Amino acid sequence: MITNEQVFRGYYFQNITEAQLKTDMDGQCDKETSGIENTFCKKLIGDDSALLLSDLRANDTALKCCQDGKLCN
Repeated sequence: MITNEQVFRGYYFQNITEAQLKTDMDGQCDKETSGIENTFCKKLIGDDSALLLSDLRANDTALKCCQDGKLCN
């Protein structure tokens, strides 16, 4: 069983593949966006899924993930 502390420390993402992350994130794009925003959301995930997974595994902050993906300053 994975504990909350393990999830917090990025443990959960050690066993997730890039394809799994992309599938899950595409689902979140579908849930949260529509139209051109949905297309843009999925493109960003597809283009940067390896970088995002690396940041998640390193337990980087949401801000660092956002900056690495060039989505914010």
